[in-house]
Amino acid sequence: MEKNAVERAVQAVGGPTQASHICDVSVWAIRIWRKTGIVPDTRAAILLSEATDGDISVRELAGLENGDGGPRHRSRRFQPGGKITVTYPASRPDPAIDPAARLSAAA
Repeated sequence: MEKNAVERAVQAVGGPTQASHICDVSVWAIRIWRKTGIVPDTRAAILLSEATDGDISVRELAGLENGDGGPRHRSRRFQPGGKITVTYPASRPDPAIDPAARLSAAA
């Protein structure tokens, strides 16, 4: 299995403990980044990229490139025109604002 950019960067700097010191985050944060393959903190991505002497770009660490310069594959869920599947329950009308709700609350 091919290692993601974060995994490669962590190994290049000497492991998760060293990476956590470089980025000033916990080892647990490094573990999550390795699992997801993305460094969500811009500052940490820059520091980690600099620690690898630029071998792994900030764009790769942020998940914007797949390593060969091409764009990263996005899931269909985030494509424009995709169907939204999340629904929220209707809120109750506020009697202080809606006069019709005030009548139904009194009944």
